[in-house]
Amino acid sequence: MNNRKLLLFLSGLILMVLAWFGINYYLSLRALTINFENINSVSVFSAKKLDDTRNEKPVKIINGSGQEIKLKKGSYILQYDAKTNYRDYFVNINLTDKHQVVNLSPEYSDEYLSSLLDGELTSIKTAILTEYPKVKRLYEIQRGRLYKKGDWYGTTLTYKGSFEGANLFRTDTLRVVLEKKDGKWTVRTNPPNILLSKYDYPDIPIDILRNVNGLPTSPAG
Repeated sequence: MNNRKLLLFLSGLILMVLAWFGINYYLSLRALTINFENINSVSVFSAKKLDDTRNEKPVKIINGSGQEIKLKKGSYILQYDAKTNYRDYFVNINLTDKHQVVNLSPEYSDEYLSSLLDGELTSIKTAILTEYPKVKRLYEIQRGRLYKKGDWYGTTLTYKGSFEGANLFRTDTLRVVLEKKDGKWTVRTNPPNILLSKYDYPDIPIDILRNVNGLPTSPAG
């Protein structure tokens, strides 16, 4: 085999190897579609935990909702930059063999939720007192806070009566959660309790239960 034929053979072999790697790489890619609203952009990181994204560059930055991208199988973090009044956050995904569709819809920011609460407190307290008329005499309804997109609310009921005799058993701070549907607030924790369990209230988001359980028990809260 002369040098020319050897060169042609080696060139062909290299092309075949490159093509093999290219085909295998392409076959290893999986489709991911990211739909979102109230978000400026989504940064896609190849990582299992948020801490792993520090000092790392995203593998993709998505600026438009509904865009389909190709990624290798594995764990990713979608970190999004939310629009004004919404909360920046992230989600973990595990990209497998199937085409995956992720829908992102950020919650309101804490600051915006706090500003909305002033306009909702009267309706919220009316709903609580309608469900539990004795609350007005025995407990003080604390300010509490809104959650998600302003459609969930949690607060504490602080005992304000005598700490003597039979009343001693009513002195614990109670917690209550309400949900707003069709413009109306409804009490979802029946009855109010010292601690709210996911087993007692499986239809209430667990992060809301945890946060309400952590609200201060003093009137200053």
